[in-house]
Amino acid sequence: MLAIQRNIALAKHHHGGVAMATCPICKSEAQEIELGFLDGKTFRCPKHDDFDVSDTALTTRLSASSEEWEAALKKATSRAGAGKRPKILDLDF
Repeated sequence: MLAIQRNIALAKHHHGGVAMATCPICKSEAQEIELGFLDGKTFRCPKHDDFDVSDTALTTRLSASSEEWEAALKKATSRAGAGKRPKILDLDF
């Protein structure tokens, strides 16, 4: 499973001390921030801002479409509430 996770989000390189990654939603270049996040990854995407994704969602939703990821982010944002960073969970798909 770890290898699958790396394929979607951790095909990264270090650029000036920042971990670069691929946004699981739009597949554009993003930053992985808060590298110590326990259950998942935290992304900073130019299009989607900052959001968390659980390890389960990263591994089980590898083949989900961008539209499915967008819908999951919308659910996570609604659940998080105003001013809070959303966390996409497997149940959001």
